[in-house]
This record gives sequence, structure tokens and C-alpha cells, in this order.
Amino acid sequence: IEDSDAVARLGDIAVGFLTHDRPIAVRCDDSVVRWTGRRAVPVRRSRGWVPRPVRIPVSASRPVLAVGGHEKNVFCLLAARRAVLSPHVGDLDHPETVGELRRTLDHLRRLTSIEPAVVACDLHPGYASTDLARELAAGEGLDIVEVQHHHAHALAVAAENEVRGPLLGLVLDGSGLGTDGTVWGCEVLRVDGARMERLGHLEQVPLPGGEAAVREPWRMAVAWLLAAFGEVPALALPLGPDRRRREAVERLATSGVRSPPTSSAGRLFDAVAALLGVRERVSFEGQAAMELEAIAGSAEAPSYPFAVDPGDGPFRLRFGPAIRALVEEIAAGGERRRIAARFHRTLIEALAAAARLARERHGLERVALAGGCFQNALLLEGAREALAGAGFEVLLPVSVPPNDGGLALGQAMAAAEASACA
Repeated sequence: IEDSDAVARLGDIAVGFLTHDRPIAVRCDDSVVRWTGRRAVPVRRSRGWVPRPVRIPVSASRPVLAVGGHEKNVFCLLAARRAVLSPHVGDLDHPETVGELRRTLDHLRRLTSIEPAVVACDLHPGYASTDLARELAAGEGLDIVEVQHHHAHALAVAAENEVRGPLLGLVLDGSGLGTDGTVWGCEVLRVDGARMERLGHLEQVPLPGGEAAVREPWRMAVAWLLAAFGEVPALALPLGPDRRRREAVERLATSGVRSPPTSSAGRLFDAVAALLGVRERVSFEGQAAMELEAIAGSAEAPSYPFAVDPGDGPFRLRFGPAIRALVEEIAAGGERRRIAARFHRTLIEALAAAARLARERHGLERVALAGGCFQNALLLEGAREALAGAGFEVLLPVSVPPNDGGLALGQAMAAAEASACA
């Protein structure tokens, strides 16, 4: 927001700068929405929306500060039924951004006159936002509430639709720490205010190399091939920079070393994109998935086979059969557009099957679609149609992003529900 900072940071890439003799007092990024063909889905809620409050369906007995997540950070101040979300702050990887979070928080507290008694944060102990929550709890004597990542995603959609009570949350995103310590990301949840139960999830595969697998989708292709075939079949090659690296990642995945199990839908998108030769390395979050959606376009195609394993605990969506069929179609010279479309259709039908099973077992008729993967127009509209066709009431994001920019609203809702039931 300062001219000197803009010149120093952007001087090598900008043709020119439009400045003004009046300094910018408060940072507020532009808002971003995506048109799905039926509705606008918020991607970034900032200028034009902030600081207009969101009315929630429960009245908090004590004011709440929810600090949001680590990526796409937005925080929330809540008093009674009025939730005020901050402008987009951004990813908290750098000290400068954390400093901006603190400055924006101080400004919004003064602007709203909301002084929190409770601070809500994510379960993940490594988030900079969680560090801030603990600091504020200790320094200001606030009670602290930790909210599981996907629980918060589902509650955010419920909150802005002014819905309470038990509902089914279908939450698809890149990653979030689960209550069992593993990396979640494609979850079927029973959500009832501050309470959450994991009813089902995508089958887990290794995340070979941890964060390296997020940057290099070919690693996830290896993990999914191992899950589907028990090995990396020759017909799926080449994957990765060279055979030596691929074999090293195979060993990593099978050993479990630096390969935590994950049920992430985002990493499944990455794996399919790599198998199709769309992208083996990304330069920004969601790049491979965005390109896979673009290739699929509006093509109509049947689904691949999949299975739902009821199990003794949470049921599992088995995607191994789909990966095997997809790889065989690639090997037979299948059209990339059709394969990408079939993958999307398979995921949509798997979600509908999961919802029907959850309804049979738990009587849940209302579904919230949440998580960053639902920025995908094909997935969002396809899932909405399939679920509505099966008789569900479907809740969608309206003015709050389904991605991590909406986490703070869900965290605040959980804290409000907890205080209402105390």
C-alpha cells in the first residue's frame, strides 16, 4: 500500500505505477468471485463486502475472535449474531503478513468495538494463526477454542445460510489436520453446532515427501497407482523427472517415512492431472486441479467404477477402481477431455453415494458443500444437481468463500454454539 514498497517489490515487472498524493490508510484487497454458469461463488471476500457483517443463526453469549487458518487468512469478530469478517490477509508464511494480520486485527477491533472474551483457532499447532490465538489467550486472558479444520468449513456454509442443527458436511479441500492426527481432505461429517462426527472419507494414501507432494503432483500419481495396482505399472510411465526419482518416491511411499496418510481430494485431483500429463509440478495452489477442470470443460461422460466400503467405523470411498480404469483408458489412447470429464463425474457420484449412505445411517437430509475444491464449477454444480436429485436440501457458499477464507466464520460459529450450549 506504500508507493516506495511497490517500486521496490514490483519495479522489475511493472511498466508503470499510478500513484496519488493521498496515502492509503487501510489495506483491502480486491474481492474475487467465480461464475459457475448458475451462481457466483466467492473466492476472496474483501473490498465491497468488508466490513458488512454476516448474520448467523445463533447468538454468542460472549464476544469471539476467530483467527482463521494459515492460508488465505481471514479473521472474524463475532458479537451476538453479528459476524464481522476481515479483509483478505493472505498466506501467513512470511513475518510481514503476520504483522499485517495483527495491524488489521487492531484496526477492526477499534472499528467494531468488539472486545473478545473467547479466541477460536484451528487444531493445527503449526499455523501462525494458532500461535497468535495462544498468544492472545495468554496475554488477554481469553478462553481458547480449537476447531477441526473441516468442521469449520462446514459450519461456515451453515452459518451464512442461517442454518442450525444436525447436517451433513461434504468437505473437499487440500488438507487439514484431523482429530486422529492424519491429514484429512475429503470428508463426510455429521455436524451439529460445536459437535462433529466423521462418518466417512476418501480412502487414505501416502503423501510422499509431505509438502513436496503438494508442489509435485507426480508424487501423488505414484501414491495413487500404488494404492490401485500395488505397484507403478509400466503403462503409466513416465512419471517424475526420471526413473531414479520415481523409484525413490515409490520407496518413500511404501515405507511410510515422511509420507503421512491423507484423504485429500485436492491431492487426488493432482494425481489425475499428473497421470494425464497435465502438470507434474505446480507454481501455485490448485494449479493442476484448475487445469484439469478446464480440460474437462462441459463434456458429458459416464463415471468410472468406485466402491463404498462400509467398514466398522467411518466408511471409505474406494477410488482405486476408478484409478485403474482411468489408467487403462490413458494407455488405450483415450481422449484427455473425456477422461477428465469422467473423473469429475466419478467424484460427483461418489459424493452422492456417500450422502445416501449417511442418510440411511443417520437420517441427515440437509447437506453443506464446503472446502476449496468446491471452487470447481463442474464439481459444485454437478454435486448440487446429484444431491438435489436424490432429495437432499443442499446448502452452498453465498458470500463467504468455500476455501480457507471462510474458516474463521466456521470457527466463530463453533465457539458461539459452544457458548450457547454451556
